Amino acid sequence: MLGKLLKYEAKATARTFIPIYIALLIVSAINRVFRMNNIEMGFTLSVLVIVGLFIALGVITLIMIIQRFSKNLLSDEGYLMFTLPVKISDLILSKLIISFLWTVISGIVAILAILILLGDATFFSQIKELITVANWNYFLEGIRQEFGGNPIFFIVEVPIISLCMYINTVLMIYLSISVGQLPIFNKHRVLFSFITYFIITTVGQWAIMIIGNIIDYSGFSISSNMGLNLITIGCIAVDIALFMIINFILKKHLNLE
Repeated sequence: MLGKLLKYEAKATARTFIPIYIALLIVSAINRVFRMNNIEMGFTLSVLVIVGLFIALGVITLIMIIQRFSKNLLSDEGYLMFTLPVKISDLILSKLIISFLWTVISGIVAILAILILLGDATFFSQIKELITVANWNYFLEGIRQEFGGNPIFFIVEVPIISLCMYINTVLMIYLSISVGQLPIFNKHRVLFSFITYFIITTVGQWAIMIIGNIIDYSGFSISSNMGLNLITIGCIAVDIALFMIINFILKKHLNLE
């Protein structure tokens, strides 16, 4: 059933994202023509449009993360969603997975737009020069000297931590919205959602600071292999806790508009 939820969520959000992707790539192609023909005014205008589209893409991604959870689960649409023969955890998970999917696709499209704009022979030649065995070995040695331990471990660990932090951010938004819909806050849902998010992020920042100090006092660097292990374990634990709290609120204290 999770697969069907993912398919439904992907279709519902594609209507928003795909037109923006197409617009971004088209403007990048137009900008490339201006650049190749030295049309400075057109190039400058297109650059401004591309920057605007990049900003719009980021803002819309954030809005969709909020809207798809709030509107689809906690408004009138929620009456239908919560009558489906699916677990509440699957509903939450489908929103989370699709939000991550569109974030990744947005990043890929942004890279494609840059390649369309700048991807001439000189550009790719410079990229090729950077990606050499010598430069790669130099990069690994730099990581080894800076952070210690196995550099491959560092390269693998950082994306995992980044993923955990992304999930953490989205789940904090979901939790804030879930708290805001509680009956006690019924007349001021949005306000208390913002207040909850502020409290959660503030507590989180203090917790990170305290944990960082503990790791430093323990005798090894937070950027060492052991430090990264602790960060990863802590981040996963927080993600699981946030997910369970959201699931509990929606299961036991659901308050649809």
